[in-house]
Amino acid sequence: MNIGHKTTLTASLCVLVGLVVVTPLFLNETKSRSETQSIDHGADMRALVQPISMCGGPATEWTIPQAAAAEPYRVLVPHDGLAELSSMTHIWKCSGTGIVEQFSSGINVIQAVNDSPNPAASWAALAAADPTTTSVGTVRGQPAALIDPGNGANGSVTVVDAGVWMVVEGNGKIPITTLQRVTNSLQPTSS
Repeated sequence: MNIGHKTTLTASLCVLVGLVVVTPLFLNETKSRSETQSIDHGADMRALVQPISMCGGPATEWTIPQAAAAEPYRVLVPHDGLAELSSMTHIWKCSGTGIVEQFSSGINVIQAVNDSPNPAASWAALAAADPTTTSVGTVRGQPAALIDPGNGANGSVTVVDAGVWMVVEGNGKIPITTLQRVTNSLQPTSS
């Protein structure tokens, strides 16, 4: 998983790619349904596109115990009022070591084995490329890329801690300070 990019840009590109791949499949499937059937196309499309866009490719719905047993790192779960085990709506297994946890608040937590030799330099490069929305701060005692919500961005905190690349992404309305708080609340799951 390449971490030298903005999650919001990647998610946007993946949504585009996902729509290009999924839309023809979706349209072909719906043509065979009866004209008299009531179909919520939006729900079908959201169910197909969401895991593809979050993972950058095919995804499989998982459980925390499955993730904890299979991943080579300690799977973390936030312990915050906006994102905690009780408000988790989905967990997706992506390719490689990636997982995405989704919460009812609109927060997504993405984790994978880190592949960047120098995360601090990656974050500095991101901030230099887009200083209006991106800055470098410290989260979990580590350098972190902070992307402010707004200007079309969802807002995110990206940090590498104990060899795990983590992104806590918002929904465009959650302040960056709240995303930092949620990132700091990540703890290993007991499952």
